[in-house]
Amino acid sequence: KHLFSEKFFAGQINIKPQFFDRDGNLRFIGWLSDKDHTKWLDATQSGEKGFGFGASFDQELNDALGVFFRYGWQDPKVHINGDVFSLEYAFSAGLQLRGSIWGRDGDVFGLAYGHMFTSNDYRDSANVAAKSENHLELYYNVKVNDYVTISPDFQAIWRPFGRDAANGSEAITVWGVRGQ
Repeated sequence: KHLFSEKFFAGQINIKPQFFDRDGNLRFIGWLSDKDHTKWLDATQSGEKGFGFGASFDQELNDALGVFFRYGWQDPKVHINGDVFSLEYAFSAGLQLRGSIWGRDGDVFGLAYGHMFTSNDYRDSANVAAKSENHLELYYNVKVNDYVTISPDFQAIWRPFGRDAANGSEAITVWGVRGQ
């Protein structure tokens, strides 16, 4: 294919409000993909476009606590040709605590929960369980010195692919460490 034959357009508006005299971010995102998508319930319609939108909000509440919320939606009636799974919308929320609470000013603890929902058209076309999927993430960012941080991370996914993953309904857990 040609370099510009499958275009993806995205735009974002970012507003930086001050709530409680604290920094925050409010982002609105929209996107359009002209890559060929197929309708879940009519495979003969394979030249469709995909589109979606999202919103993201994060806010410092005080010197030690910050919160966030994210939401995203995409056209549930189509999927990229060749894909075998389709989400309609997802949300996540979480908090971040600064280490100043326990005497480690440079450290940060984070907790996040997410939930993803499959599209009705996907479930109807594939005759699959396709329940929602849940995510949990915990991390701790340790400031070793002014140049190095280490972040142990734990992630868990319940009902991967809505119970339609290769391992069925088993939870997936991921342990990791990131250095910066």
